[in-house]
Amino acid sequence: MKNIKTITFHNAYNYGAMLQTYALQSKIKNLRYETEVINFLSEKLEKDYEVKFFNFSNGVKKFISSLTSYSIRKKRAEIFEKFLREKIKLTEKRYLTIEELRKDSESFDICITGSDQVWNPAIVYSPAYFLDFGNKKMKRISYAASFGQEKILKEYEEKVGEHLKKFDYISVREKSGINLVKELSGKYAVQVLDPVFLLSKNEWRKLENNIVKDFGLEDGYILIYSMEKNPLVMEIAEKLKKYLNKPIVVIHSSYGIMTQIEILKSKNINIPVAGPQEFVTLFANADCIVTNSFHGTAFSIIFDKPFLSVPHSTRNTRLQSILELLKLEKRFVSIDDRNLSGKELFNKAKLKDKNTNLLLQNEIKKSEEFLISTIEN
Repeated sequence: MKNIKTITFHNAYNYGAMLQTYALQSKIKNLRYETEVINFLSEKLEKDYEVKFFNFSNGVKKFISSLTSYSIRKKRAEIFEKFLREKIKLTEKRYLTIEELRKDSESFDICITGSDQVWNPAIVYSPAYFLDFGNKKMKRISYAASFGQEKILKEYEEKVGEHLKKFDYISVREKSGINLVKELSGKYAVQVLDPVFLLSKNEWRKLENNIVKDFGLEDGYILIYSMEKNPLVMEIAEKLKKYLNKPIVVIHSSYGIMTQIEILKSKNINIPVAGPQEFVTLFANADCIVTNSFHGTAFSIIFDKPFLSVPHSTRNTRLQSILELLKLEKRFVSIDDRNLSGKELFNKAKLKDKNTNLLLQNEIKKSEEFLISTIEN
């Protein structure tokens, strides 16, 4: 039987990163293949997610914030590590360098890189994420790999192009990635969905835990998942709260002490210590969702929830792309929408094209066919 290895940012304490890792592995297992995530630990990512009690790197304000939020960040890291141990199958050996990985990868049959921004040198550059290991017979596939931008840093163009030429099959997450692959390597790439869409809502619901019951939220709630402090997110949620007469639940809020005080004053329910299972559970059971995150939008779509996507200050390409693809762009909030009433906002959150479900199923089928055909061809 073919043994399939995958490599991605599996060890990031980030909902999107860990849940897409889980989704791709689960899908491959559903196809009845043995699979493991290569436990490759990028030094840069390890530092980015390291939980420090004292953090002097970003000035006095960040230092004070790191002190006040240490226990929250530590507990959250423990929850993510527990999910990684229990729900994702990793290689027994941890690899800290590409040289270590090259020594052990001669027997690999197939390796898949992706999803996430594994090809964005501005985040981290490593030949490992371009599958620069294994023997010549190893099949090299990318699934929904992302450059995270339309152009990459000039200094990496030549070596990234050389890496890409060695791939047997390439798929990317964004449309812009198709052009970039062609430009850098002359290779053909296809666009596929983020791995989280490869599992049905019923498969995702298997991860549900007791957080809704623990917080007494059985009668419903409005969920906020925001990647940054954004007054418009809260403004919209407050109007929905009045109209629906449901509490607001905030997940993955900023850990700064001032933000925590603001949330306490607002009398909303803040859940800062939440792992991937809590994340899925809260999305699965919400009455309405307000988010400015791509994966927040993705899980709102998967669970077929009324939702509004609020513009992020810098990152909207993926978010807008998935909404346009599924004809849900009317759920993208404009600045004019702050004048809408709670009732009007809720109606906007339910707007849906008659072809949305069909479009989603077609895109899922296309993505599944790419995965299956490249593994089995």
